[in-house]
Amino acid sequence: MRVLTSQVPISAAGQTLYDAVDYFERVLFKGRLRTPCRVAQRVPLRGIMSLHNTDGIRDVPQIGGMIRQVLAGGDILRASGLPNARVVVTSENETVLFDGHHTVMAYIAAGCNYLDEVPHLVVHNGNGRVGDREIPALFRTHSKELSPSDWRYYVVNWEAPADRQLRVRIQGSIGELFDSLCPQIFALRDRPAKLGQTWRGRVMGTVNPAVQNRRNSANGEAAFCEMVEGEGPLVAVALHHGHAVRAEVNRLLAMHELDRLREEDPYTGLWADMAPTRIMVHRSRFEVDLNRPREGAVYRRPQDAWGLRVWKEPPSEKLIRDSLTEYDEFYRSVSDLLSRLARRFGRFVIFDLHSYNHRRAGPDAPRANEAEDPEVNVSTGTMDRSRWAPVVDRFITELQACKIPGGSLDVRENVRFCGGHFSRWVHETFPESSCVLSIEFKKFFMDEWTGKPNRAMIQAIGGALRSTVPGVLEELTRLLAKAP
Repeated sequence: MRVLTSQVPISAAGQTLYDAVDYFERVLFKGRLRTPCRVAQRVPLRGIMSLHNTDGIRDVPQIGGMIRQVLAGGDILRASGLPNARVVVTSENETVLFDGHHTVMAYIAAGCNYLDEVPHLVVHNGNGRVGDREIPALFRTHSKELSPSDWRYYVVNWEAPADRQLRVRIQGSIGELFDSLCPQIFALRDRPAKLGQTWRGRVMGTVNPAVQNRRNSANGEAAFCEMVEGEGPLVAVALHHGHAVRAEVNRLLAMHELDRLREEDPYTGLWADMAPTRIMVHRSRFEVDLNRPREGAVYRRPQDAWGLRVWKEPPSEKLIRDSLTEYDEFYRSVSDLLSRLARRFGRFVIFDLHSYNHRRAGPDAPRANEAEDPEVNVSTGTMDRSRWAPVVDRFITELQACKIPGGSLDVRENVRFCGGHFSRWVHETFPESSCVLSIEFKKFFMDEWTGKPNRAMIQAIGGALRSTVPGVLEELTRLLAKAP
């Protein structure tokens, strides 16, 4: 590895890390010699903290050219020769990427796993770290809106209007950001995803092109959803994980972003890796709600959306038509996918992942009645319960036995919810072969009013869900053996 170390004096009040990098590039970098350096500790690229959600990655097609450049043996540098990727290391030893997100994802797609495999610039204040009081400066004009204690819960989207640039963090790391965009990045490599193909260290399965190609390369809008088909009869679905919206929808929304996030199901997509086949929707339910009948999938009135004023003015017929086109395309693709599973395995189980609010009266109001709000509500009201009793009972038993921070999970059936449109549609479309477990987690794993996650709890829930898979498969196998 080659490294150049320089000290950049910051004397004027108000100067930031960006000013230091600019001065370094203009004045100090040119003509400097690079000296060898031994890497003391390797930093995994996927674990690096990003400063953007998916909607902050404005030009995904640009990553394609970068991938080809890296695969050809080149590096991604600025015209000055300075690396595109710039990081800081916090006092908590977190590596934060504040510039070069496209670059780092290109290197990941090209097969790189560690930061020392990527040309990069590390900025610090002399002791190898940057303190929490300095990090908010990375958010530039929004730095005054953040405190040293809460910057980790936010990202920025520089392409959005100024009053909507500061966003609640959805993707916690470069790895999660990459996974959310991987269908588009994968397609840019001009290599079709094949069943069982190993890519960047994990099996990706078959990505449904009808859904993955919803990205508009001209404006960089987030893909509508990610649909990955793997081996086996288990499917995980996160219908309301998404937060992104089309540009035409964003311009017309009257809602504050936090109000919208509160009614979405953030972080549920992170649990979808419990099954080899998974569907993760990246668009917000406020663009189109896939868990409602088609005639109510686009919210038109406040009573359609918990009394919230969604639109500055009534949405146009074209906007509604475009959203319903997405709705129709999604259900066609899911129908095709489930038809294949039914033919191959006879029966299949879907984990329909959701979350729900329990502090609607306000952030400081008393919590809702726990007798009416279990930590996990398993909805089975749209299925033939007697037909699938062994699977349902085993899932609930296994989940109740799981230990998370604070104790065991409170798991109950049909207390708060009994099932939505998606589960009803699946059961009606595949009455002999489908079992949809609609799983609603109370938002005890996050602050529903600020969007701040408890990442340890989110990981614990993911582990709990994964632990149920062997038992569910065992009961499903028994049912298949008894089938005529």
